[in-house]
Amino acid sequence: MLGIYCRTSKARKEKYTIEVQKEKGIKFAKRLGLPYKIYVDDGISGTKDESSRDGISEMFDDMRSQVISATYSVEQARIERDTPTWHLFVSLSLNYKIKYFDGGREVDLENPTNRMLAELMSVVNSFYAQLTSQKVKEANAKKVKEGKTHGLKPFGYSRDDKNNYVIFEEEAIHVRRMFELSLSGVGAYSIANILNSEGVPTKFKRNFEGIIKRRDPDTRKTKEFKKEDVIWRGNVISDILRNPIYKGTRIWKMYEVIPEYENGRSKKIKRLIDQIVTTNHVPPIIDEDTWEKVQFNFEKNKKNVGPKDYYHYLLNGIVFCGKCSHEFRGKKRPKGNDFSYKCTNKRYPNALCDNRGINIPKLESFIIRLLLTDKKSFLLFKNLPSKPVETEKIIESLERKNKDLENISKKISKLIRWVTEMDEDDELKEITNELSNLRQKKNRVTDEIGLLKMRLKDESMGSFDEKLKEAQKNVSKISSKLHIPENFEIIKKHIRSLIESITVEYQSDSQTYLIQIKLIGKEEVVYVTHYRHGENWNFTDKKGNSEFSEKNKPNWINGVGFFHKKDGELVYQYGLKINKKEYVNFD
Repeated sequence: MLGIYCRTSKARKEKYTIEVQKEKGIKFAKRLGLPYKIYVDDGISGTKDESSRDGISEMFDDMRSQVISATYSVEQARIERDTPTWHLFVSLSLNYKIKYFDGGREVDLENPTNRMLAELMSVVNSFYAQLTSQKVKEANAKKVKEGKTHGLKPFGYSRDDKNNYVIFEEEAIHVRRMFELSLSGVGAYSIANILNSEGVPTKFKRNFEGIIKRRDPDTRKTKEFKKEDVIWRGNVISDILRNPIYKGTRIWKMYEVIPEYENGRSKKIKRLIDQIVTTNHVPPIIDEDTWEKVQFNFEKNKKNVGPKDYYHYLLNGIVFCGKCSHEFRGKKRPKGNDFSYKCTNKRYPNALCDNRGINIPKLESFIIRLLLTDKKSFLLFKNLPSKPVETEKIIESLERKNKDLENISKKISKLIRWVTEMDEDDELKEITNELSNLRQKKNRVTDEIGLLKMRLKDESMGSFDEKLKEAQKNVSKISSKLHIPENFEIIKKHIRSLIESITVEYQSDSQTYLIQIKLIGKEEVVYVTHYRHGENWNFTDKKGNSEFSEKNKPNWINGVGFFHKKDGELVYQYGLKINKKEYVNFD
């Protein structure tokens, strides 16, 4: 199968539209006689990495799973304008023997010359993207100094025909009210509730159509939200109340994005490189005295809560409400009453959903125990590392290697700039030799990173080839491993490889939870009932029956429950009993 990758950037007009890229890719697939799959990132910069681009992320996953045997892009710049992304693409192509076609021309990535040229092109693409970004920032800085608008305008403002800020009274009246309510002691979240109950439209709801796409950090699946459904939030109100533009002071900041590595993982941080403050270009909606009083109240009422706590939610992204189909999300507040998975629809102001949340350790412990009763999934948990020391060493090595790779890339960038200034053939030849040496170093470091990642995977996942007879079904023997915080991500990954979704519905009359569990790769759904104040989790059929005959007993579970005779017939009953002492808790 041929993977056709298409991308456009929102920032400028593209030579190739998505439709043109699709058309060219499909035409090429037919020429090869291959089936095809199309991956699209529309309006997304090529400087963003895999985590921010759904299309290329899906293609990379299919490359790892060997769903596709070849890839196509109308040009290399469609795949990346960021060198690390190109390195990952090349690594996957070579490791899984996947051919790459650039505009219909096959690029032999194993050929040293082709690989060097591709890497040079990657550096040029990255440099071009940085140069374009810098020009845009400089143009915006010029507009700020002249008092002109650019991009989205703050709530309460619009622009005139000369591109100057003017007050948009339909929104400004709500801005003034926000400040009045804040001065009277109403909190930001309460103000949001008031505006929502009165139907005050947000900027999105008033001016924009379409959808907002966001990637779930737990499942990595893309979620879509209608812009017309966007409501006021407390954090948005707080940002408005703190923004000095409403008193007529405009602060514009220019940042540069710097790649950094932490625990073997790459991330990008912002660094402030310029700041412009103007006080005579934006008409104030609020007088300065009122604005300052609101800021004083913020500081006076600010609670010294210390650093923000981070909590682990094992099932976020796969638990859903059985009444309204909204997602259940974990909420832990040890100092308050929240310590449960709750329907997100119930959290909204004036929500109609009355589904009850379920205790986090209780549900998570049941799911783990349920999976431990299955022979294959038991092996996954059995092989959890009991000591994370070796894992930490591998992560430290990965961090060092990633920094080495970054330094080599910087040297290549410098050499590329020198090439454009050189006239002498001898100097060019010397630089070419140096580039070749750097390429070899980069290949070696890339290979070392690949080996370290394989070791990290082996260390995390354990061996899958152990004989089943060596696995002893004794939960107590692995219970200590389940509580190790370092094992949280491994357990989370196991669960997501085994469970597609969990649906929770609370029956208030019987104080009982009805739970449905869809296992990946299995058509049969696991139905469970659990009395809110009890310790038993009883397996039932779709209709709620808890007794099974020989013919209709469930086959998704092994060795759970008991059987007895009823009216001369052998009857099976299944269930789990979990008390509080057996709960798994990562926090």
